[in-house]
Amino acid sequence: MLNTVGERICYCRGMLNLTRDKFVEKFKFATLSTLARWELNLINIPEKKLKLLCEFINKNGILVKLEWLRYGEGLPPINYSTKEIEQLNFDELVYTTLSSVSLKIKNFKFYQINNKFFEPMINYGDYIGGIEIIENFEFLHNKLCFFKINEGIIIGYFDYNNLTITNNNAKKKINLTIGGEVLWIIRRP
Repeated sequence: MLNTVGERICYCRGMLNLTRDKFVEKFKFATLSTLARWELNLINIPEKKLKLLCEFINKNGILVKLEWLRYGEGLPPINYSTKEIEQLNFDELVYTTLSSVSLKIKNFKFYQINNKFFEPMINYGDYIGGIEIIENFEFLHNKLCFFKINEGIIIGYFDYNNLTITNNNAKKKINLTIGGEVLWIIRRP
Protein backbone atom coordinates (compact mmCIF):
# COMPACT_ATOMS: atom_id res chain seq x y z
CA MET A 1 0.00 0.00 0.00
CA LEU A 2 1.25 3.49 -0.79
CA ASN A 3 0.79 5.17 2.59
CA THR A 4 3.34 7.98 2.38
CA VAL A 5 4.26 10.78 -0.01
CA GLY A 6 7.66 9.16 -0.47
CA GLU A 7 6.17 5.81 -1.44
CA ARG A 8 3.88 7.53 -3.95
CA ILE A 9 6.81 9.47 -5.46
CA CYS A 10 8.79 6.25 -5.74
CA TYR A 11 5.77 4.57 -7.37
CA CYS A 12 5.50 7.36 -9.98
CA ARG A 13 9.24 7.23 -10.62
CA GLY A 14 8.84 3.48 -11.20
CA MET A 15 5.99 4.14 -13.65
CA LEU A 16 8.35 6.45 -15.52
CA ASN A 17 10.93 3.64 -15.51
CA LEU A 18 13.65 5.96 -14.19
CA THR A 19 16.38 5.34 -11.65
CA ARG A 20 16.89 8.05 -9.05
CA ASP A 21 19.94 9.25 -11.00
CA LYS A 22 18.01 9.57 -14.27
CA PHE A 23 15.02 11.11 -12.48
CA VAL A 24 17.00 13.97 -10.91
CA GLU A 25 18.92 14.46 -14.16
CA LYS A 26 15.60 15.16 -15.92
CA PHE A 27 13.76 16.82 -13.01
CA LYS A 28 16.56 19.32 -12.17
CA PHE A 29 14.78 20.68 -9.06
CA ALA A 30 16.29 18.26 -6.55
CA THR A 31 19.59 16.55 -5.91
CA LEU A 32 19.98 12.80 -5.73
CA SER A 33 20.26 12.88 -1.94
CA THR A 34 17.17 15.12 -1.64
CA LEU A 35 15.09 12.77 -3.80
CA ALA A 36 16.25 9.80 -1.72
CA ARG A 37 15.24 11.61 1.49
CA TRP A 38 11.84 12.48 -0.02
CA GLU A 39 11.23 8.88 -1.05
CA LEU A 40 12.29 7.59 2.37
CA ASN A 41 10.15 10.24 4.14
CA LEU A 42 13.14 11.60 5.99
CA ILE A 43 12.27 15.21 5.17
CA ASN A 44 9.08 17.04 4.23
CA ILE A 45 8.74 18.17 0.66
CA PRO A 46 8.13 21.91 0.23
CA GLU A 47 4.76 22.61 -1.41
CA LYS A 48 6.41 24.36 -4.36
CA LYS A 49 8.65 21.36 -5.04
CA LEU A 50 5.71 18.95 -4.76
CA LYS A 51 3.81 20.97 -7.38
CA LEU A 52 6.87 20.99 -9.66
CA LEU A 53 7.24 17.26 -9.15
CA CYS A 54 3.60 16.68 -10.07
CA GLU A 55 3.97 18.81 -13.22
CA PHE A 56 7.15 16.94 -14.18
CA ILE A 57 5.48 13.54 -13.80
CA ASN A 58 2.49 14.70 -15.87
CA LYS A 59 4.70 16.07 -18.64
CA ASN A 60 6.47 12.71 -18.86
CA GLY A 61 3.44 10.54 -19.59
CA ILE A 62 1.95 9.78 -16.16
CA LEU A 63 -1.31 11.52 -15.25
CA VAL A 64 -1.16 12.18 -11.51
CA LYS A 65 -3.12 14.66 -9.40
CA LEU A 66 -1.46 16.71 -6.67
CA GLU A 67 -3.96 15.47 -4.04
CA TRP A 68 -3.02 11.86 -4.81
CA LEU A 69 0.68 12.61 -4.62
CA ARG A 70 0.29 14.59 -1.39
CA TYR A 71 -2.41 12.59 0.46
CA GLY A 72 -3.04 9.42 -1.53
CA GLU A 73 -6.60 10.61 -2.24
CA GLY A 74 -8.43 10.42 -5.54
CA LEU A 75 -7.50 8.45 -8.60
CA PRO A 76 -4.10 6.78 -8.69
CA PRO A 77 -1.66 7.67 -11.49
CA ILE A 78 -2.51 6.65 -15.03
CA ASN A 79 0.07 6.01 -17.72
CA TYR A 80 -1.14 7.88 -20.79
CA SER A 81 2.04 7.49 -22.80
CA THR A 82 1.20 5.58 -25.98
CA LYS A 83 4.74 4.19 -26.41
CA GLU A 84 4.14 1.39 -23.91
CA ILE A 85 0.63 0.65 -25.18
CA GLU A 86 1.88 0.33 -28.75
CA GLN A 87 4.52 -2.16 -27.62
CA LEU A 88 2.26 -4.27 -25.42
CA ASN A 89 -1.10 -5.83 -25.95
CA PHE A 90 -3.73 -3.64 -24.22
CA ASP A 91 -5.34 -6.54 -22.36
CA GLU A 92 -1.98 -7.81 -21.11
CA LEU A 93 -1.05 -4.34 -19.92
CA VAL A 94 -4.35 -3.83 -18.05
CA TYR A 95 -4.28 -7.33 -16.56
CA THR A 96 -0.71 -6.86 -15.33
CA THR A 97 -1.47 -3.44 -13.84
CA LEU A 98 -4.69 -4.45 -12.11
CA SER A 99 -3.20 -7.71 -10.86
CA SER A 100 -0.51 -5.65 -9.18
CA VAL A 101 -3.16 -3.44 -7.56
CA SER A 102 -5.10 -6.48 -6.34
CA LEU A 103 -1.99 -7.71 -4.53
CA LYS A 104 -1.69 -4.40 -2.67
CA ILE A 105 -5.34 -3.64 -1.83
CA LYS A 106 -7.36 -6.15 0.16
CA ASN A 107 -10.43 -7.49 -1.70
CA PHE A 108 -9.71 -5.42 -4.82
CA LYS A 109 -11.16 -7.25 -7.81
CA PHE A 110 -11.27 -6.31 -11.46
CA TYR A 111 -13.31 -7.57 -14.38
CA GLN A 112 -13.59 -7.12 -18.10
CA ILE A 113 -17.10 -6.13 -19.10
CA ASN A 114 -18.81 -8.66 -21.36
CA ASN A 115 -22.18 -6.94 -21.89
CA LYS A 116 -23.59 -3.65 -23.14
CA PHE A 117 -25.89 -2.88 -20.19
CA PHE A 118 -24.19 0.37 -19.14
CA GLU A 119 -23.12 1.70 -22.55
CA PRO A 120 -22.03 4.32 -23.47
CA MET A 121 -20.43 5.04 -20.06
CA ILE A 122 -18.85 1.61 -19.73
CA ASN A 123 -18.52 -0.41 -22.92
CA TYR A 124 -18.09 -4.03 -23.83
CA GLY A 125 -14.38 -4.86 -23.34
CA ASP A 126 -13.68 -2.08 -20.81
CA TYR A 127 -12.24 -3.01 -17.42
CA ILE A 128 -13.62 -2.04 -14.03
CA GLY A 129 -12.25 -2.53 -10.56
CA GLY A 130 -13.33 -2.03 -6.98
CA ILE A 131 -13.42 -3.47 -3.49
CA GLU A 132 -15.55 -6.61 -3.55
CA ILE A 133 -17.95 -7.39 -0.70
CA ILE A 134 -20.35 -10.25 0.04
CA GLU A 135 -22.58 -8.59 2.65
CA ASN A 136 -23.77 -5.18 3.94
CA PHE A 137 -24.76 -3.89 0.52
CA GLU A 138 -26.83 -1.02 1.95
CA PHE A 139 -23.91 1.44 1.84
CA LEU A 140 -23.75 0.91 -1.97
CA HIS A 141 -27.18 2.53 -2.42
CA ASN A 142 -27.22 5.04 -5.33
CA LYS A 143 -23.58 4.35 -6.22
CA LEU A 144 -22.10 3.03 -9.44
CA CYS A 145 -21.61 -0.65 -8.60
CA PHE A 146 -20.72 -4.00 -10.07
CA PHE A 147 -22.38 -7.31 -9.22
CA LYS A 148 -21.67 -10.88 -10.23
CA ILE A 149 -24.72 -12.43 -11.88
CA ASN A 150 -25.21 -15.58 -13.94
CA GLU A 151 -24.43 -13.74 -17.17
CA GLY A 152 -21.18 -12.29 -15.80
CA ILE A 153 -20.60 -8.83 -14.33
CA ILE A 154 -23.27 -6.16 -14.47
CA ILE A 155 -22.59 -2.46 -13.90
CA GLY A 156 -25.07 0.24 -12.95
CA TYR A 157 -26.50 2.39 -10.22
CA PHE A 158 -27.64 0.24 -7.31
CA ASP A 159 -31.02 0.73 -5.63
CA TYR A 160 -30.78 -1.14 -2.33
CA ASN A 161 -34.48 -0.65 -1.49
CA ASN A 162 -35.66 -2.42 -4.65
CA LEU A 163 -32.57 -4.61 -5.21
CA THR A 164 -32.21 -3.32 -8.74
CA ILE A 165 -29.39 -2.04 -10.83
CA THR A 166 -30.14 0.60 -13.45
CA ASN A 167 -28.52 2.33 -16.36
CA ASN A 168 -30.03 5.28 -18.20
CA ASN A 169 -32.59 3.16 -20.06
CA ALA A 170 -33.13 -0.10 -18.20
CA LYS A 171 -33.59 -1.55 -14.75
CA LYS A 172 -32.68 -5.09 -13.75
CA LYS A 173 -33.63 -6.97 -10.58
CA ILE A 174 -30.63 -8.74 -9.06
CA ASN A 175 -29.89 -11.27 -6.37
CA LEU A 176 -27.23 -9.98 -4.01
CA THR A 177 -24.26 -12.30 -3.95
CA ILE A 178 -20.97 -10.54 -4.58
CA GLY A 179 -20.49 -6.93 -5.62
CA GLY A 180 -18.90 -3.61 -4.85
CA GLU A 181 -18.54 0.03 -5.79
CA VAL A 182 -16.81 0.75 -9.10
CA LEU A 183 -13.63 2.66 -8.23
CA TRP A 184 -11.62 2.28 -11.45
CA ILE A 185 -12.62 2.20 -15.10
CA ILE A 186 -10.10 1.48 -17.83
CA ARG A 187 -11.54 2.10 -21.28
CA ARG A 188 -10.50 0.12 -24.29
CA PRO A 189 -8.76 2.46 -26.76
